[in-house]
Amino acid sequence: MEKSFKLEIVHIYPMEEKLCDWNCGIHSPNTTDIHRVTCSDCLHKYIDLLKEKYKIQTKDKLEKQPKSSISLNQLVKETHEVAKKRGWWSPANSDLENHMLMVTEIAEATEEIRNNKPHYYVVNNKPEGEAIELADVIIRIADYFGHKGWDLEFMIREKMKYNETRPNRHGGKKH
Repeated sequence: MEKSFKLEIVHIYPMEEKLCDWNCGIHSPNTTDIHRVTCSDCLHKYIDLLKEKYKIQTKDKLEKQPKSSISLNQLVKETHEVAKKRGWWSPANSDLENHMLMVTEIAEATEEIRNNKPHYYVVNNKPEGEAIELADVIIRIADYFGHKGWDLEFMIREKMKYNETRPNRHGGKKH
């Protein structure tokens, strides 16, 4: 009689090797404990180990999950649609209020660092951390560009092209 089991991956913290029990050797891969496998490389090694241990045959080798890619202007469009749907534009904030919402997200990222929090963690199913707050900055900017009808890709390329012509540290700026 064949044994079957289900491997359920509850949550994977991207790029958090230091939180990965299996990778850091807290648990031996031969134990039957529940492991918190948090980095994708360890996850794939752990699944390979389980396949070998339980003689699991698969037709296709498990591949790493591909990274999603989206154009900046598609991000602008999708972000603005979600923001409108969630009521962020009824009524619309002033331009200055929108700028301050962006600044607030940077301040929240700074607080995460000041409080020695990891760059990414989850509390009550809500992603938190410096990286999440900086992602919020990008979301706020993308939403604002969508509201204004501006082309974010063009603006970034224009600014990068200009920055290539500037002297080192823009002429000696300290920060």
